[in-house]
Amino acid sequence: MANRIKVGFGIKPITYRSFAEAACDRRSERSEDLIRKEVLKSYVFDGKTLVCEFQNGLNLTVSCGDNKIDWFISKAKPALAAARIGPTEFELPGGTRTVWMLTSILDRFLGERVAVFPSEQLLFLYGQDSPEYMFDFYTDTAATNIRYLVLAES
Repeated sequence: MANRIKVGFGIKPITYRSFAEAACDRRSERSEDLIRKEVLKSYVFDGKTLVCEFQNGLNLTVSCGDNKIDWFISKAKPALAAARIGPTEFELPGGTRTVWMLTSILDRFLGERVAVFPSEQLLFLYGQDSPEYMFDFYTDTAATNIRYLVLAES
């Protein structure tokens, strides 16, 4: 039986008063800091942080931030121990239920060329001949400091 957790949406969209304000707030990304068409070699997820290792020697670290997805790319692979996460079902506001499928989605991309692109708050994952996915997170309604990193079709 799956562990059922009542959750809320973690990322609240940022609103701006003007185009200039939105343009100034854009997270700056250097082109060399993005993963473009690289083979996903492996990944480790410890329940909070995800590290994706690519065939070109780069590592992408993804976690839940303050109203955004935190991420960085490095050549050194951060040390993480994989967590054993049992079947988990999230109950969203309004009663909709969804299964936590982060690792099963990532398994589909292993050995495939992928691209990763950020927005101001989210991180998108693209694969050849597959849907576009985005990293997001849910917060536990009983303990809002507990966050669950999710990967969903966008």
